[in-house]
Amino acid sequence: MLGRLRARKRISSAVSFPRRRESRHTRWTPASAGVTVAGSNTFTDPKSRRQTESTCGGPKVVNMKRAADYQTILFDVGGTLLNIVRDPHMIAVEAVAHLGDLSAAEFAAAIREVVGEWRATGGLPELEDLPETWVGHNRRALTLTGFAGDIAAAAQIMEDVFLSEGLEVYPDVVEALKTLIGWGYKLGVVSNWPATLEPTLQRVGLREYFSSIVASGTVGYAKPHPSIFRIAMDRMGVDPYHALYVGDSVEHDVGGAQAAGMNVVLLDRVGRHEAHQPSISSLMQLFELLRPEATQPATGADR
Repeated sequence: MLGRLRARKRISSAVSFPRRRESRHTRWTPASAGVTVAGSNTFTDPKSRRQTESTCGGPKVVNMKRAADYQTILFDVGGTLLNIVRDPHMIAVEAVAHLGDLSAAEFAAAIREVVGEWRATGGLPELEDLPETWVGHNRRALTLTGFAGDIAAAAQIMEDVFLSEGLEVYPDVVEALKTLIGWGYKLGVVSNWPATLEPTLQRVGLREYFSSIVASGTVGYAKPHPSIFRIAMDRMGVDPYHALYVGDSVEHDVGGAQAAGMNVVLLDRVGRHEAHQPSISSLMQLFELLRPEATQPATGADR
């Protein structure tokens, strides 16, 4: 997910989330899941020994595990379902133009400074990612820029509109979601996003596909903290073994979901992580990992 572009992922250029020690978690690897890495566009099902020709270049690995074990697929939003095509800071500044003059570049620099100082003094966005947190950051950033208008009103408006506009649904999304539902999967969302995520998904036409939507701005926890993934799984009544996560960030999506005990597929739309496995470059490649015969419900003995 491209995140909120402020401090969850949006501030990552200035500060980074602490890395979690590998020893604390059981990390998913192709070997641990019985995956055979394919050296060409052909991959082998380690159970049936059948070979299947991939399309669209193919995913980076074979089957992660028996796909029938998955009941629920959870998705990131920014960079996965939605493309952020306009600078959210510009949209926020435009929304408060009636209150006073403000440069989007100056505000973006100020918010980075405010969040950097907040983190340096113990602030944890992965634990406090709530609207009131960011309204406070906005107030301090506006003060730094010398904004002459009503700072309290502007700070609230900026939070209300952040990542609510300037978004496009990726071309592969709707067909992929419809197909997954047709195959019997329950779908959900886990995203570092303001509390406006659900109406935003409604506005772009995606809300109907998801049984549950969990935004950091409503639960407080932000990826890569595992609690946000656990909240989503609890709401959907699924355990980590039966849930798969799909997202575009190695640190926030892969690291966070693995820490919650889930298997993860990295969506690498632009080839930034070519060595990472398992990965796909399009959501349509999920169907090469989740084979049609694997959509049959698992029996009691399999669960």
